[in-house]
Amino acid sequence: MKCNKCNSVVGSEDLFCGECGNDLRVQRAEMQGNAALQNENKTYEPKKEQVIHNTQSTPESQQQIQQVPPAQQYQQQSAPIINKEQVNEQSKALVNEGKGFFRQAFSAHDDEIENNHFFSLALNGILVAAGLVIIGILLSIATPDGVSMLGASKSDVAMTFVISGFVIVALAFTFKFLLSKFLINPSLTFAKSFSDFVVVNTYSVCVIGFAMLLIVIGSYGFGMIILTLGTILILFSPVYFFGKYSSLYKGNVPSFLIVVIYAVLLLISFGIFAEKIGNSALSSFNSIF
Repeated sequence: MKCNKCNSVVGSEDLFCGECGNDLRVQRAEMQGNAALQNENKTYEPKKEQVIHNTQSTPESQQQIQQVPPAQQYQQQSAPIINKEQVNEQSKALVNEGKGFFRQAFSAHDDEIENNHFFSLALNGILVAAGLVIIGILLSIATPDGVSMLGASKSDVAMTFVISGFVIVALAFTFKFLLSKFLINPSLTFAKSFSDFVVVNTYSVCVIGFAMLLIVIGSYGFGMIILTLGTILILFSPVYFFGKYSSLYKGNVPSFLIVVIYAVLLLISFGIFAEKIGNSALSSFNSIF
């Protein structure tokens, strides 16, 4: 069997293509549907003898069919709630899909945006959660032990920065999705938009992670510059999407005007949440340095 997207050879039990991350379940469903249509076109004439002999059944035979051995009944009742084979199969599918994700993110994210393929919400959610956890751990390590003398714990400082960053990224993605759907491509789905956003911002997260490592080893000045760069990349990534989507779909609103609307929405949001988020982040930053 070959992948219908990249024509690579895949295994009979693979759920995703190891080269491009294509969902092979959809391909198999289409193949099975075509086979079913071919079978429906074939005529079937039952044998008269089979119809005559199978029309009647004795009560004894029905009773034998309905009877289930006690051992089998116990096995059915004591069957585990969690199917290990199903869990292993889903884990294997996520691993294969993850390989395709990083291949597309670091080598061909433009191709990923241009086609209708998208990665599952489960994989994207796991990657976002893992990124937040890693950044939080690095922040905890970078926070000096003396911060407790100022009335704030290391975990509180890290949590404040993580929550603030998550709110900013969530706002950027929300505005990107709404503007792209209602002004450029009405058929855009949440899963496709979220998948594209995570794929493109993989670079931005790597830049932020590198900045955290610099801060951990003591290079605070250069680390803060790289951290600011990574944050700017995430905030301005919707501008890239607006231009890319506008080149693929003819929207009613010029892409430049969409960028202006996005910037206004972002500034309004920052104005609303700046006092709460900014003061918390600033106090945490002062506690660290």
